[in-house]
Amino acid sequence: MGTPKVGFIGLGHMGAPMAACLVQRGFETVVFDAAGTEERAPAGAMAVSGLKEMAEVEVVLMSLPNGEASISVCRQLAETMTEHVRYVVDLSSIGVPAAEKCAKILNHSNMKYIDSPVSGGQRGAAAGTLTLMAAAEPQDLDFVRPVLSAFSTNIFHMGNHSGQGQAMKFINNYLASSILAATSEAAAAGVHAGLDLKQMIEIINVSTGSSFMSNNVFMESVIPEKFDAGFSSSLLLKDLKLYGDSIEQETPADLFRVVLSLWEEFEETQPNTDVSQMYKYLLNKRVPAK
Repeated sequence: MGTPKVGFIGLGHMGAPMAACLVQRGFETVVFDAAGTEERAPAGAMAVSGLKEMAEVEVVLMSLPNGEASISVCRQLAETMTEHVRYVVDLSSIGVPAAEKCAKILNHSNMKYIDSPVSGGQRGAAAGTLTLMAAAEPQDLDFVRPVLSAFSTNIFHMGNHSGQGQAMKFINNYLASSILAATSEAAAAGVHAGLDLKQMIEIINVSTGSSFMSNNVFMESVIPEKFDAGFSSSLLLKDLKLYGDSIEQETPADLFRVVLSLWEEFEETQPNTDVSQMYKYLLNKRVPAK
């Protein structure tokens, strides 16, 4: 099997560095972004002005903002690119129903849809160390695995049905948002009690409260006051709501409702802010006296 020619649609905060990784790994990469391709295209990629100009690629990757965008692009691909395109890999966070709809659209055109949202943020995308949660037939995932390995060090097969990758992504992001909120609240309480933030986090990181949030987000972004974790509160809130939409009615959701309410409150007061700012928000928040 030769190296497939790759198309990449969506050159935003995550898409552009992923496309750059493909170029750096030697893949012939054709890129397009509806918001403007030339200025967003990574060096070495072929920038085109429309999807039809991707007609000769074998694998199409998408990194799009929402389910509506993914469904729209899948419809366009199904109508115009049936000759060469074999696989469409959706790296977006779009929700279970949208992934199922995309699969249905493309399967009627003999293209294989692979539901494969990513985790790891902008830093992971730039470093090529993302985690992918892929739902597809095993042989289809095996075909695109070398392409995905250009920007991922962990590729998990979640199952054969579109939507299973989305479900795993939102479970992870729900946990991440809960842990970040809890760590921020606890750290703020410690500072109000006269403790040193840096020392607190150092102790937490060698104790049972340790997490990715304390080891990475706090150490690299909060304590130096950079607040540059690279993920916006609006995107996190979108993922939380999609998690809420995806869980079964019988599933416990008591903590989820509290976490969702807190992030909604944060987004309302500080819209589209880096998620690491949650610590500063809770540090400065005042509540009525008991």
